[in-house]
Amino acid sequence: MPMLGLKYAFPDPRNLKLSAYLPATLPAIPASLPDYGATMPVAAAKWGPLGNNSVGNCVLAAQGHIIQQVTAANGCLVQPSTDATIESYSECTGYVRGDKSTDRGTGMQAGLSYWRNKGFITNVKQSSAIIDPITGGKSYTYTPYARRKCRAYIEVNSKDRDYMRAAYYLFGSLYCAAELPKYVLDGGIFGTSVWDMKPVDGGIIGGHAFSVLWINDTGPKIMTWGKPVQTTWVWWEKYVYNLGGAYAVQLAEWTNADLFTPAGFNQQQLDADLAALKRV
Repeated sequence: MPMLGLKYAFPDPRNLKLSAYLPATLPAIPASLPDYGATMPVAAAKWGPLGNNSVGNCVLAAQGHIIQQVTAANGCLVQPSTDATIESYSECTGYVRGDKSTDRGTGMQAGLSYWRNKGFITNVKQSSAIIDPITGGKSYTYTPYARRKCRAYIEVNSKDRDYMRAAYYLFGSLYCAAELPKYVLDGGIFGTSVWDMKPVDGGIIGGHAFSVLWINDTGPKIMTWGKPVQTTWVWWEKYVYNLGGAYAVQLAEWTNADLFTPAGFNQQQLDADLAALKRV
């Protein structure tokens, strides 16, 4: 069944802000944004929930979906495994496989710090089964052997449509968080495929993190639980967090592709700010 897992916390006030790297007049952004999610050689509906159908690892699963999307757009697809994504969740939060008491979720800030400093695990090597002599149950250990770090993460005003569009165009995806109303899961395991306003939403069931596949006139199209879902701008403005609700994440594969650098983005200033952060 779909799980959540986002623990909301105010973002770090030291976070870099997208507005610091763009001119007062935003650079020209195409009226029709490219659908980077469509570059995946596997249909978006088959990306997989990356474990978020069994544990509350949405913060890490969303990172895995961004890695899939950005590397595919650059022609070098990296497909994180479910075991690797859950192992990243374990490293980030202390989750112990099979122990539900340790499945507590985490926040966007903690997830971003983990991604930039330690790196998201994309593949693991599984040990041979260890048999419990009393219960006969099997357990495994997982050894990471591939990681992907993000170069930078930048806070974006989640309620400013122009900045959202600019951030998606510049970075190839967005990393977002919202309060989910109950109705989005009504009617089946993945609920409705369009998240729009409802007269009665059933109340908030918890916080959830997800990636942005594309932004069209209707609103951001997101990836969650391994399923593409269209949201409307009206839904977005009501449920996505005002503070810490959207981040642009820069991956090395994207910068190498020269896809993210339309005129007007101050990459030199970003690099200088990142170098200064390392000295703190």
